[in-house]
Amino acid sequence: MTHDWIINVLTDLRSFSQRNGLDALAERLEDTIRVAETEIAGRKADSDEDAGPHDGEASRAGAGPGDTDDDDGAGGAGRLH
Repeated sequence: MTHDWIINVLTDLRSFSQRNGLDALAERLEDTIRVAETEIAGRKADSDEDAGPHDGEASRAGAGPGDTDDDDGAGGAGRLH
């Protein structure tokens, strides 16, 4: 699953902020978008390096059914900090 959807969400939030005069928030979201793009690109690069024949094992230690990559400690709630 790709993580590109988060860029779309952050971009929508930035646009809303700009339209509603929330300039500081819009600036912060612009920074956040850049961080997200960098981290997503890094994950893709890591995935490409790890790509190869697997013996049916999970691609990372501890991965199991229903395990997700969103280890934000929010229990899947996706809270913003």
